[in-house]
Amino acid sequence: MRACRMVVLGLLVLMIVTGCAMRPKGTPGPACPAIDAAVTIDQPSERLEMLEEIATRRDLSENDQIYLVNAICGSGFSAGRANALVALLENPCCVEPAWEHVREKLKVTRLLGSDKRRVIDALLKRAAASQPAADED
Repeated sequence: MRACRMVVLGLLVLMIVTGCAMRPKGTPGPACPAIDAAVTIDQPSERLEMLEEIATRRDLSENDQIYLVNAICGSGFSAGRANALVALLENPCCVEPAWEHVREKLKVTRLLGSDKRRVIDALLKRAAASQPAADED
């Protein structure tokens, strides 16, 4: 029983350290190969820098964005995660399913208070921008 727990713990640590990310179902987008390459980078800070750079691309499909959120939330440290998530949320191509996925991931991703606040602020800005303007008569 103890050996089984150690194996499971080892696998969890390996997933966290290597930045394992789940690809969403559906057709891979144009950025999927770049995300695949980024998650193999050993150094967490370098991995998140690459993911943040990908988050600014204008050709991200919905599938790319979901996969990118998974990769970001499974990588590195709080400030780097927040930077990459904010970069995605500020990208004009970011779609509602992606920012809803960010919102769900925030419930389980460990971020420091100020970093979490930056992501929440970006989510609120994104939600406000998607609301139709009120008619003024």
